[in-house]
Amino acid sequence: MRKIKVTVRKENGVYWANTENIEGIVVADGNTFDEMKKNLQDAFDFHLEECEKDGDLGFVKKYKKGVEFVYEIELNGICKQLPEINLSELARRLKISPVMMRKYATGKTKASEKRLYEIQEGIRNIGKELVEVRLL
Repeated sequence: MRKIKVTVRKENGVYWANTENIEGIVVADGNTFDEMKKNLQDAFDFHLEECEKDGDLGFVKKYKKGVEFVYEIELNGICKQLPEINLSELARRLKISPVMMRKYATGKTKASEKRLYEIQEGIRNIGKELVEVRLL
């Protein structure tokens, strides 16, 4: 199964996705993240069918057995795409200055690869904790 990098952004309440590391480009949108994912899969399947009709058998052979989309969100777009995340609280949790976190989130300062990893893991850990919540 081939992995395809997908850049995701949110504009005017709509999620947009575009593929990055394949020949050509496949784009999709959706009102929710799940809808965008479904639409991207449908668009990719259509692209694959069209490539087959056009005789682009190299592309078809490469991706016919299935793909895994790897969704990536740029840190400077995280506020728009996940407004539920309180950046100040996330910064405190990760022992990062809230001011610096806002600079990362707005694109005024670029985070190092190490810092991006720390932030990503912090967000994932919050997600894991939320999954374990059981309401009474």
